[in-house]
Amino acid sequence: MVLGFAPRSAEISALNLDKFVDDTVEAAAEQSVPVALPELEVVIVASSAMQGRFDPHPQIAGAHYLDWHGTFDAVTFGPELFDQYPDRLQLLPYGRGLLEEILPAVDASADQGAVGDWAGSES
Repeated sequence: MVLGFAPRSAEISALNLDKFVDDTVEAAAEQSVPVALPELEVVIVASSAMQGRFDPHPQIAGAHYLDWHGTFDAVTFGPELFDQYPDRLQLLPYGRGLLEEILPAVDASADQGAVGDWAGSES
């Protein structure tokens, strides 16, 4: 009993909270990414900023060993490959962990003109 009020069971059963709940939930709109992960993999692995940091995985085709700050991790950009080897690979998806650390390094390299001449070669 709080503040001299004890609800009776009839009052409790008469309270219909379901009428305040909206059962319809719309699916979140799928957001497109600016670059698909396979394309991003090609750009990152080939970038001058990541030169020597990605080595092909010796046992899993399509995976890499990444040397990042002295730590070597087996990584992939492919969700399907990750699903096959979840205990051996780390997925590099948008918005999480390691990829979010790598992108600024590649972006800084691009700002310094290290990406290559392909962007402005057609005049």
